[in-house]
Amino acid sequence: MTTKELTQHGMKFSASMKKGYGLWKDDFDSMAKKTVVKMLLSKYAPMTTQMQTAALADQAVIEGEKYKYLDNEAIRPEEVAEEKEQARILNHIATSTNLDDLELCRNAVEALSIEDEAYKAFSARFDTLANIK
Repeated sequence: MTTKELTQHGMKFSASMKKGYGLWKDDFDSMAKKTVVKMLLSKYAPMTTQMQTAALADQAVIEGEKYKYLDNEAIRPEEVAEEKEQARILNHIATSTNLDDLELCRNAVEALSIEDEAYKAFSARFDTLANIK
């Protein structure tokens, strides 16, 4: 396979590669070799039941008798929107230079769990800005 074909394969089957991180980005050569070997074995090698199981289980989380491929799960639009909102809130918190600016995102932060990253960031930034006055 050419590098272009391998890149297309990675983009098709790896959600992390689409997002620009993961093994396809960090160790492209190893993933490319593994992909080519796996494709050749599945096409030309005698497939014992053990080998078939190994091919199915490659990069999967095994839940009972089912294989779940975390790297290639469909991403719901709601998840993307939530991630963008979270990033927007975190950016606002980080760039707030006074308590009035910070207060603009208080309602959004109060709707979150105290374990949430934005909640913790808001609390820390509030303490910092409160001590400046």
